[in-house]
Amino acid sequence: MFDTGLLQCPTCQDGEIIWRDNKLHCEVCATDYEVEDNIPVLFEGMSQFLVRDDLHQRAFQITSDERRTRIANEWKTVLHGEEKNSGNVLEIGAGSGRLTWGLANEFEFEKIYACDLSRNLLAGIRDQVINGSGQKVDYYMCDANNLPFKEKSFDLIVGHSVLHHFVDRDKTLARMRFLLKEGGKAIFYEPVMQGKLVVAFFADLMLKIERNTGWGVLDEDDKRKIQRMSQHIKKSKWQEKASDCKPAMGQMIFDIGQMEALAMASGYQGFFHGNIEEPVWGYKLYWAQHLLSAGIAPEKIEKFSFISNAFGETFSNCLNHDIKTPTGYFVFCK
Repeated sequence: MFDTGLLQCPTCQDGEIIWRDNKLHCEVCATDYEVEDNIPVLFEGMSQFLVRDDLHQRAFQITSDERRTRIANEWKTVLHGEEKNSGNVLEIGAGSGRLTWGLANEFEFEKIYACDLSRNLLAGIRDQVINGSGQKVDYYMCDANNLPFKEKSFDLIVGHSVLHHFVDRDKTLARMRFLLKEGGKAIFYEPVMQGKLVVAFFADLMLKIERNTGWGVLDEDDKRKIQRMSQHIKKSKWQEKASDCKPAMGQMIFDIGQMEALAMASGYQGFFHGNIEEPVWGYKLYWAQHLLSAGIAPEKIEKFSFISNAFGETFSNCLNHDIKTPTGYFVFCK
């Protein structure tokens, strides 16, 4: 049975939620919430941020052991040295369970509260995590923009590539601060503008080399794909207004300075950003991934590997602590 002790009504944002007549019931506003397949459905009417469940599931298929183990190891790097590796942790946007599995099997948290808008995805996560230490994971169908939990409920709040789902980041991050215990942290693994722009620079350099040397490695279709990739990165600037948000399946790239300003405006006591990988490896990996995703053949990418090699031997080695990788983590400290 799921835990109701930390729940607060998302409709009136005041009442305690209790179990009554096979439903969850708010004692203040009398709103009832259904429970489907032992998963509480904790929003009334439509969510503020709708996602077509079929598209959401195709985009986040249950992943392999190798994939989820890699994500667990990345989060070991993120949480290394953090004091809050025990107690209650809230996961925002659990998706396929790639992070949920790691939180349940690789850390010593007392309880994990996994949230998502899709009940089908949450049920799928439960089926794969239960084989490990699934007894300490509860699942809640709710909206990250209106989290149904009480003040000071969590030692840690985490999310893996979820910030672009927040309709009003100021409001949602302020709400998360309300949910954190004193000294708690909210940590998000996200695309980083300062790092992604270097990937765009690499792409532009490829095109300039082709144009100025006539090398002939790339055909015209390749050039169009690389140009679109570079333009997409450079146009994907962090947006402040909810009206400017992209659709759910799109993704934003976040500027470190603007995220720090948002943290201070939301009442946090501290903020910092960190890389996951060493910059030289991070850029080789993400540059190749971007090109492969754009449809560039691996053998063609290999011919341009001297670009990332030169970057690693110069900027990355000399300015290792100043270079930001294309993805990293943002830490909001209460």
